[in-house]
Amino acid sequence: MTLELPPNSLLVANSDEEADTNEAALLSEMALAEDWDRPEEDAAWSYLQQGPSQAASRRSVTDVLAEAPGHVAFQTAEAVDAYLREERESWEQ
Repeated sequence: MTLELPPNSLLVANSDEEADTNEAALLSEMALAEDWDRPEEDAAWSYLQQGPSQAASRRSVTDVLAEAPGHVAFQTAEAVDAYLREERESWEQ
């Protein structure tokens, strides 16, 4: 059997396995929604919904790492290699 589709059309087919997987996902979502749809959950994830002005005031990863204890910033790949070589040598002593 040959199926001819009109130009610029798309055929999407589901196998039984995909249908079972999709059904399980939908059932899981309904069961988990009881936990998800709570004010505590909304508060815990609210930082992901910040507007552009709030996001702009957040610090960059580089700034956070610069303040971390034991901070080491490398300017080049060679500097990383040298640091790791020194660390390995100190373990062998």
